Amino acid sequence: MFHKRNLRIDLTNWRGIMLSNFLANSPMTWLTHRLTTYATRKGLIPETQVATQRGVQTRDVISYLAGIKRFAQRNNQELYALQRDQMKGFDYLSPQGFYDAIQAYGLPAEIQALDFAAQHNTKVFIRTAFGMAGPIYVSGVTKQGGPMSPLKSTLTTTMGHRYLNDIATEEEGTLRIKTLNAKKNSPHTPEDLMMVQPTMVEAMDDSIIFATNLSTLRRFYLEMERFQFSYGWLTQWAKTILYALNAPEANIREKTLMPSITVEEGRIVEGTVTLHSVPMKVGEITFLKTEVDDTGSRFTELKHYIDNFNFPKFTSRTPVTLLRKIVSQCLISRTRALLSLQPVKHTEAGLLDKAIANKIHKLTGFPYQHNTDIMTLSLSCFGLDFPSITRINACIAIEGLARDLNHHIDTYRKLARITLNDWTCQLNRCVYPLDNIGLARNFTRHLGSIPAEWIIAQKLMSELKPRLELRRTNQNHILQERKTNAESLIKAFANLKQYPPSHREHEGKIWASDGSMYPANSGLLDRKTVVAAITGPATLVLKLYGRNSNILHGEVMGLIMGHILSSQIGVQQKLYSDHLNSVRFISDLDSNIDQSASLRSKNGRSYYRWLQDLRSRTNLQVLYTKAHTDGQSLEALLNDDADHYAADAQR
Repeated sequence: MFHKRNLRIDLTNWRGIMLSNFLANSPMTWLTHRLTTYATRKGLIPETQVATQRGVQTRDVISYLAGIKRFAQRNNQELYALQRDQMKGFDYLSPQGFYDAIQAYGLPAEIQALDFAAQHNTKVFIRTAFGMAGPIYVSGVTKQGGPMSPLKSTLTTTMGHRYLNDIATEEEGTLRIKTLNAKKNSPHTPEDLMMVQPTMVEAMDDSIIFATNLSTLRRFYLEMERFQFSYGWLTQWAKTILYALNAPEANIREKTLMPSITVEEGRIVEGTVTLHSVPMKVGEITFLKTEVDDTGSRFTELKHYIDNFNFPKFTSRTPVTLLRKIVSQCLISRTRALLSLQPVKHTEAGLLDKAIANKIHKLTGFPYQHNTDIMTLSLSCFGLDFPSITRINACIAIEGLARDLNHHIDTYRKLARITLNDWTCQLNRCVYPLDNIGLARNFTRHLGSIPAEWIIAQKLMSELKPRLELRRTNQNHILQERKTNAESLIKAFANLKQYPPSHREHEGKIWASDGSMYPANSGLLDRKTVVAAITGPATLVLKLYGRNSNILHGEVMGLIMGHILSSQIGVQQKLYSDHLNSVRFISDLDSNIDQSASLRSKNGRSYYRWLQDLRSRTNLQVLYTKAHTDGQSLEALLNDDADHYAADAQR
């Protein structure tokens, strides 16, 4: 048992840990992995249901809600949002919901049989204060923390989510987001033809339902109450809140009544509705413990956390190196996580840096006050090398803006494009606000009509020298053009024939690649030279710039060059590499194992994603060969040649 929250003497605030058999869990883990990939590929999970949605981050949901909030602000749109939470979601969720979803989506019946077998007559031993109790047998319980639990929950709620979307299609009170030009019936851009209908947003057992009037919202909510009760879920009314935007005075009150089902003896009493009193908050939306599009509340929370953070005490004065590590691993890690959900203003980020500098000043006892610019400067530039909240906040805001406008989920991308269109055409006099011309305009006058993160990003982009601009593209991802240009450049370099093809008997279809780093023992930020080489029907050596480059990047770049150059030759080809991890990664790609999860934390993930894309377009056979051997086989000789070119290029 471990304490989770609030009062320690209340047993409901404690949680128990259940240990289960690895062999019993392995099939369910495999099923979860395969079924999640399939559900994502087939679009079974609604786009605004973020749990188990591949590639969606929590900040995407907060940014999506910020776009809805600012749409209501720009259009003076009356909007109501009801946030609800399921009571003990996993404890009460019936497995029948998962089985109904399997039938509804046409999935194999064997999935149901496997899940039933996994939780039928499960033997449980309970540890008490007097030792282990005898076994009890549990059936039909969705275990919280089990490998299938999140997916079973989301697949169950998908049916209700889609049912509500179908109902909302015919309702006048449904929120429908369009550009201001579309509302005026004067479309002149592709974005003016877009429409987003955000009826509900879900994150596991938390959700928000939207409507433009209270009567429609009450109907939506009553339908969802009936649906979730069918599978054992009840609403936690103590956590249910109604948010109102641009509501008339007649509808504003401290609490309002929301309808719910009436339950007696475990069943719904038809025709009887119970009314619950729900608090109303005006002019704000809160989701996942984040004030949506409110930089002030986020700054206050971070300032309070930094001011109340206690450094460990030692008998002697704490070394600066230890202080830097504590700040990086404790203070900055939490700060970065909170900023990723809601960035703060540039000036507010500077105040947070000063707050950390003041605490460091008191601990070090220096006679002068720390200057934050010197404190966050790197060691090579004679600074103290502390992390900079200002730079972290700037990076999060700018990357977030680019991610919103080019999101792989269609609904998120459409809402961002609608917001950008209104910013361009209605608020900025048809001047695109994210290039050099638009950046020169007064960007603060639109605060309140555009998400705060976007305003922060635009201001920071204008202050960089040279200015950073975000170019519009017809493709879904900004990096697509850069990738295409890089591949064309590699092909052009190979055609220059500065190095001759290998003189080995490669038959025009066998390659070898290698990487080199000098000095070989260089650290992450040390000065170094990294080289990638490929030889065979053609030979090419490239130098990789940047202090963060290492030998891994050189090895993967060699494989990337091999895939690009081999695509110009029509016959089946082979490439030998002595980098075993990369060869295994390619083998996993060929076995159709989804690599999205592993790539999120893998070193060199940008290069690996490039390699993954190339792998889907080429038919090159990649094989492993040992390095630095005296063998006379073709693969060993080609590997020696690649190693020679890589090492020779260092000189």
